[in-house]
Amino acid sequence: MSKAQTTREAILREAFAQASQFGLESLTIGDLAQRCALSKSGLFGHFRSRDNLQLAVLEYAAEVFRERVITPVRQETHENQADKLRALLRAWLAWNQDFSGRCMFLDAWTSPQNGAVQQGARHFVHDWLTYLQRQIHQGIEQGAWRPELDPWQAVYRLYSLYLGEQVFGDLGLSQHPDQRFWPEVEALLASWRH
Repeated sequence: MSKAQTTREAILREAFAQASQFGLESLTIGDLAQRCALSKSGLFGHFRSRDNLQLAVLEYAAEVFRERVITPVRQETHENQADKLRALLRAWLAWNQDFSGRCMFLDAWTSPQNGAVQQGARHFVHDWLTYLQRQIHQGIEQGAWRPELDPWQAVYRLYSLYLGEQVFGDLGLSQHPDQRFWPEVEALLASWRH
């Protein structure tokens, strides 16, 4: 890896850590340059604009998400598709708990701006939901769940539970996912069976 690539990787790690706690909007060239012990022009040379920096951080975050959530679950052996889905949900919850419960993709998406950064965030969320939809579809094909189950409706309900857990956690109304999230997930999975 060249020195420029090493520097860029270090910048993205620092930017990712900051955006995970305070959102993408918190990233500025000046502040990040100071955190990385670089000049503003030195950091600017790697990205050329704040939007490019934010897009690069989103791409980096998507890569880290795949490494921490999707890849480990793929490498595990699961007795059935429901167990695989539970493992994905556990990894997904852990992902947000690692970063003060904030989802930088949703933060970026719901920003009042509507540019390339917001489109990048939407694209990532769409890809993740599509991945979950495929897991549910596979469960239907394997006979684990009712053939008439609508995979997208199932994803809608799962995502609603996930968002509810975030909101209740932020408000102190849920101290741990075992309190509200997992009982609802288990009830949902039971409703999908024959």
